[in-house]
Amino acid sequence: MAFPYIFESNFEGGTNAEWTTGENDPDGILDFPNYRELARYGHEPYSGAYCMRILSPGATPANAIVNAPDCDILDTVTNYFRFNVFFDKDFTCTATDVCSLLELQGAGNAETVACGFQITITTDVILLGIGAAATGAVPGTFDPVPIRRGVWYTVELCVNIETNNTGTVDMYVTPHGGRTGAAAGASVGPITNIEVTHAIFGLNDQLATTGGYILLDNFVQDNARLYKPNRYPEEVVLTKTAHAFVGSGQIETLTLVDPTAAGTVMVYDSDCAETVDLVATVSSVAAGETVTRATPINVSRGAYCVLAGQGDPRALAKLKFAPHTAAAVRDAGMTPR
Repeated sequence: MAFPYIFESNFEGGTNAEWTTGENDPDGILDFPNYRELARYGHEPYSGAYCMRILSPGATPANAIVNAPDCDILDTVTNYFRFNVFFDKDFTCTATDVCSLLELQGAGNAETVACGFQITITTDVILLGIGAAATGAVPGTFDPVPIRRGVWYTVELCVNIETNNTGTVDMYVTPHGGRTGAAAGASVGPITNIEVTHAIFGLNDQLATTGGYILLDNFVQDNARLYKPNRYPEEVVLTKTAHAFVGSGQIETLTLVDPTAAGTVMVYDSDCAETVDLVATVSSVAAGETVTRATPINVSRGAYCVLAGQGDPRALAKLKFAPHTAAAVRDAGMTPR
């Protein structure tokens, strides 16, 4: 795993701001709920305070997507992608449906790689899958292990773009609490691709009869495999501005690492990306400097950590105590402020 990442979106601002060409949501079924909103339905983000949510059904052909022009891949280059996905327990269909969650597109918005799912009417089974082509790629090769509703999954893709019929795509799927596998659950190739110029992420091409909702979180693109993220670690690695945790807790030590320039991490007592109640600041003054604050940092609502600086700063928050299970996060979300 390399750093800085090629592209990263954690939705921790409660918006689509990281997806710089915005969103396409004609039916108004896409939003970015806070964990307090999700707790009302017995759910929570994979991590932090926010994620992306798609409420279906929508119109046919439907789409509820965000767009990023930075997710490019040149010919002969291999990149890796990772994101978290959750299907709610009432997600269902009245006709077999194949949809995309991630599309890597090239010139003219041609789909060269697609990752998504199939839900089958006769079995009510959801399978995650991938597809690749020069243009018009759709998920067509599926991991045979059915997806359990109400469970967070980590999806990883290894994408090798080749314009000479040697391209490949491998998909790895790991449920929360499961062990990341060394073998891909689905693979396609060899295939002729086109160069990738951008990505769309969300729900694309679903039928109006497919219903329920999907949560998506923690999208990352890099030039090395990323593996499943630890959902509730005792040491939280912050690669961009995010909520280290939500609810009442304490950061025992906070370390700032600046590889190429001076930077700052500011901690706010907030669970909704507010930058009002500043409780701690750690700053460096030189490139490559590591600075640690050993004085505990206490918060009552959450630890919103804002990273600033030109040198891709990172922070490591060692937690003394905080909500460390999905149930605890939901309880915090139902607790009045």
